Amino acid sequence: MEKCLYVVTTQKCNLKCAHCYIGEIKEVFNEELFLSKLNSFEGRLIMFGGEFTSNMERFRKILKSNDDNGISKFSSASTNLVILNDELLEFYKRIGGIGTSWNYDRFGSNSVYQQWLRNLKTLDENNIYSTI
Repeated sequence: MEKCLYVVTTQKCNLKCAHCYIGEIKEVFNEELFLSKLNSFEGRLIMFGGEFTSNMERFRKILKSNDDNGISKFSSASTNLVILNDELLEFYKRIGGIGTSWNYDRFGSNSVYQQWLRNLKTLDENNIYSTI
């Protein structure tokens, strides 16, 4: 059985879900140690969070350091899918899909929920589906 590692890239999140405590954790991030441990792991990697799209600079550094001749070790990502841009869309295509979940209360407003629905439609139009 292949090993799998959920990679918590940040404690930050763009939502304030009632059921979640991760945003309350003080973020301490040692980039050198994190990248060293991440890149020495042999197995499947899942981008996780907080919400990894909340820190795009760190996301880019992680992808760059983890890139092995154009092939990322990441096989999927878990996201609240409120943020979606061309860069993320390409990442999701490369890894084959994402995981997201529905809970209307977590979005905080109808406009954020509508953004999530639009992003789901964009994924569907690009044949990107859940892999987790």
